[in-house]
Amino acid sequence: MTIKSIYLLFSINIFFTCISTDGEYASLISTLQNISQVKPSVHLGIEVCSLNKNNEIIYELNSQHLFIPASNTKLITAALALDTLGSDYQFETSLLTNGFIAKNKLIGNLFFRGSGDPSLTINHIEAMIEALKKSGIKEITGTVCIDTTEFDSEPFSSGIFLDDLEYSWNSPTSAFIVNRKAPNINGVSQLWLTSFSNLPTFDLASLFQDLFEKSSISWNKIVEFKITPKDASVIFIHKSVSLKKLVSDMLKTSDNLYADCLFKKLGSIKYGTPGTWQKGILVTKEFLQQKIGINCDEFIIEDGSGRSRYNSLSPAHIVKLLTWVTTQKYFYEFIQSLPIAGIDGTLQNRMQQIKAQIQAKTGTLPGVSALSGYVVNNKQPIGAFSILVNGFVQSKSMAGSLSMKTFKQNGINYKTNIEDTVGVAIVDALIKN
Repeated sequence: MTIKSIYLLFSINIFFTCISTDGEYASLISTLQNISQVKPSVHLGIEVCSLNKNNEIIYELNSQHLFIPASNTKLITAALALDTLGSDYQFETSLLTNGFIAKNKLIGNLFFRGSGDPSLTINHIEAMIEALKKSGIKEITGTVCIDTTEFDSEPFSSGIFLDDLEYSWNSPTSAFIVNRKAPNINGVSQLWLTSFSNLPTFDLASLFQDLFEKSSISWNKIVEFKITPKDASVIFIHKSVSLKKLVSDMLKTSDNLYADCLFKKLGSIKYGTPGTWQKGILVTKEFLQQKIGINCDEFIIEDGSGRSRYNSLSPAHIVKLLTWVTTQKYFYEFIQSLPIAGIDGTLQNRMQQIKAQIQAKTGTLPGVSALSGYVVNNKQPIGAFSILVNGFVQSKSMAGSLSMKTFKQNGINYKTNIEDTVGVAIVDALIKN
């Protein structure tokens, strides 16, 4: 056993001896002792509180230390969005013109103004063009213009590795996303990373060519990036699903694009367009300090998704957020958006032995693994916890958490990692005590 593992084992025993009597929490103590021996090189932080004991902290290990939280950052984004915008908020993508309609002709330009809706698809664009057809328009004399000025042109936040751009979870943020891709016109994009061939973009000229032909609307086949004039009139507005559905999709599947679009959108709403990473950071810091009571000098937030490796949070920060959210009117929407152990989302195939007793957000980057959320008993939350793990070695391309062992249930092999192992022990301790 290394000096480091002996020290960690000694620290665990001292800490839990101070807070435990008559074998209380023995399962958790045993679990942490096992981890300290099996994986002595990892940096592990834990905090757990009992919601049934006035949020009393009942376990902590390195809970004030800062960790890269990975996608646990989305917990903040979700709470901030619900708190600021409300559960029923919808993104609006607008179809406008600076001209007029005469004899089935649109005399003037047509503007598609994006608002940062990450869920916008080809089908939605097609419905907008179909609305033109239903209004009697058969010809457009001007240019088709794309307005992306709701956000700036920086698709990624600080702290994201450029060699990760090849992965599907690294979709670029833009105010006008179509099918999870940023727009380009004949190969030209307004994003500053246009030199990267693997950046997922969408050719709007080809899309409009197909859709206008399908709707039998003639046009001059010119598409440009252009700001919508202030005096433009609205022809049609596409509204996204409600924010509570977007947040659920974001947390259940750990959707980075949804999180970062919300992050910039919150910045643009509070501080005006364009939405930027800097404005999103400012809004997030204000929320955490003014509403949650976390000093903004204690943490670093660079994005809404957790892709940035500059993000630094402690388990104590996350638990403080989770307990605060339990007092808010949107708590039901928040907790129901979290993956449920053994049932759905990113926890569908994890912690089968405590199915439905944990609702929590996962987090994964190379060398980083996290799990934070709630312990649930009889459908009622009884505890909040955060488990953050940094500093283990695995392949850069390897997705998933640090594996401890594999167990077989109903003919299926399940990997058990540090967070799941500790999570099972936390559930056992909270329910028994």
